[in-house]
Amino acid sequence: MTISLLIRRAIRITLFVIPLAIFGNIIYTLLASEKSNLLSIIELHPGWLMLAIVLSLSPWIFSLIRLSVWNHFFDLKLKKREMAEAILANEVAAITTPTAVGGGYAKIGILILRGISPGMATSLMVIGSIEDYLLFPILIPLCWYFFPPGDIKLLETLGEYLPSAANYQNYLLVIGALAILGCSALLFSSVRRYFANFFELSWWHNKVFSTLMKALIDFKTAFILISKGGKRRLLLNAFLATTQWILRYSVFTALAFGLGFSPGVVEFFLLQWLVFMLLNIVPTPGAIGGAEMVFVYIFEGFIPAGSLAIAASYWRFVSTYLQLLVAALILVLFERPEFNLHKKQVQSKTVPRLSPERLQVTVVDIPTSLSSELEGSHTEEIDEPNPQIPSRIPG
Repeated sequence: MTISLLIRRAIRITLFVIPLAIFGNIIYTLLASEKSNLLSIIELHPGWLMLAIVLSLSPWIFSLIRLSVWNHFFDLKLKKREMAEAILANEVAAITTPTAVGGGYAKIGILILRGISPGMATSLMVIGSIEDYLLFPILIPLCWYFFPPGDIKLLETLGEYLPSAANYQNYLLVIGALAILGCSALLFSSVRRYFANFFELSWWHNKVFSTLMKALIDFKTAFILISKGGKRRLLLNAFLATTQWILRYSVFTALAFGLGFSPGVVEFFLLQWLVFMLLNIVPTPGAIGGAEMVFVYIFEGFIPAGSLAIAASYWRFVSTYLQLLVAALILVLFERPEFNLHKKQVQSKTVPRLSPERLQVTVVDIPTSLSSELEGSHTEEIDEPNPQIPSRIPG
């Protein structure tokens, strides 16, 4: 199955699942909110809603600029439409996988289809991840130090999702067993042969390892080029990525103002960052269902309890569902010319068969020494195809 088919499948899933998720959010809001009817919960100021939508969709522009920087640096010759398609495919494909996996495979696939080598496509994705997290280890601690959220402690929150100390012994046993097997394979040839036969390592070498080695070579080449002449571009993209994520982590801040709350801008930025980090442990595709629960857990105490459900629904719709719908619709528009091209029928023209011309052939006198039976000259009419006209017209 080609990556194009995977993208189309992701688009179909998005256009089918997202309306159901929105409907489920409405039901959840009606059941959990203090207000009992649909019209009474629609109290969001339209101006703040528009600002939240802009904050949600504008990161795509920054992603396009970042990819354009490397497109020019590596001379990839990608068109703006192809880069936009890769960025949007990354967003849409994320709905089919857990948040920790993401839709990066779709972005890599689109780039490969556009003529980029697998190693370079993977390098672009890894470089993008480095840009995303390059400045946040500095920004988040500074913000947390100067503007700490009052009713939440980061370490305690994360500690509830980390393995307990009682389970560390089991993990150490598994790691020790794997280490013993690895050492045995290195020391004893019989163990290596057993593993080679059991896991069919020759197939893995031909199909997997050789491909990975080529990708690693491209990956190494890309980072050597960056180290020699792309450091400023990497730093520029890191600032763009930081701005991009600040905008995305400010979506609910705008919604909170629209709902009549008085949020602290930096405080709510930190809380939204924490929500997105915890979404990585939600196992459902696109974190459907679990995202709202994480949001309610984190923001409990920062907004009125009776408004938590409607706040979670608004945040999820603007920051995720609306974003996915817009991305899917744009990808559909990108795909339409290809569909029309495949459906275009070629009409054949029938060429009438031409009859052969009748040619006049003159038989000259042959010397009597060669044949005494032929005397004088004779003129005959014979049918002979014209060499200018093909004897068979292709159907």
